[in-house]
Amino acid sequence: MVGFAIGPQVIKPFIGMPTMHVNNLGDEVVSDPPSYGGLAPVQVGYLLLAALDVVMAVVCLIAWVWDSIRNRSCRSIWGIESDENDDVEAVPDQPETLSQDKDQTSQADVQQSQLKPSSRQGIILLTIAVLFLLTEESIATLYQGVLYTYLNVNLEVSVQLSTLQVSVFQVEHILFGSIVIVLSRWVSPKWLLLFDLVCYPVSAALIWAAFNRTTGKEVLTAIGLLVGAMADCNTLPTFILQVEQTIPVIAPVMALFFVTSGVSMMIMGPIAGVALNYAGAVSYPVMVLVLGLICVLIALIYFAVLRSIKSAKQYEQLQ
Repeated sequence: MVGFAIGPQVIKPFIGMPTMHVNNLGDEVVSDPPSYGGLAPVQVGYLLLAALDVVMAVVCLIAWVWDSIRNRSCRSIWGIESDENDDVEAVPDQPETLSQDKDQTSQADVQQSQLKPSSRQGIILLTIAVLFLLTEESIATLYQGVLYTYLNVNLEVSVQLSTLQVSVFQVEHILFGSIVIVLSRWVSPKWLLLFDLVCYPVSAALIWAAFNRTTGKEVLTAIGLLVGAMADCNTLPTFILQVEQTIPVIAPVMALFFVTSGVSMMIMGPIAGVALNYAGAVSYPVMVLVLGLICVLIALIYFAVLRSIKSAKQYEQLQ
């Protein structure tokens, strides 16, 4: 968010070169580079969102520390063994004991079907997962980062309509995400992920079909973005949930996933901007289509490797 907010000021030293041109009188004059003296309103908005993100992170950290202290789980996180003089909890009644035994048994069954993240099989699957997230988050950057530029600059849609379509896309993102939260109780992550992977090519095809149309291009683009929102709101958490079924997504693994997401945004943003500038509007649906097909390919490789590991019973199980 901070990068979005102060991007023009950051890149000014790299693009601020004077240019020569001929005026109406035939004289050569030097034009100064564009000036970014102050923050635009949209930059202030991004800074406010970045501040809210920081506040949310601090609140989550405080809640985690408080919960760890209250439940005395911070000792196991830092590898500190419990003291022999610690208070011993009273033995619960028989019904609660049976319930705890059942929970421990089910938890042990889950652990037996999971891989160690540091095992050879776990590293292979995590590598494929990182490649998938790197590609998928590149598509998310296209939808979230350069959508307005594509609509207003490349398709020459009015500012009002471009803003409306971007706003509607974000609302759809929230609505479909809420629906998926409910559906995930009955639908497995594999089928949700399959639905998402089908949505990406369909979205790209609809946006591409609107490219050369003189009438109705806004409608086709809106429908394509609607289909894209259904996938974009769901793919990342669903894939992480799919990985969780095989590899425990502990803190280092989750950190790896979020670092991958950030790196993908930093790489794909400039690439998308250069492509739109030099190749034109057609590059937008092409990038969505190509990246979507790459996601499909990587997902097939992931499930094929996972099936091979399971069939060969090569699990290095958790202890």
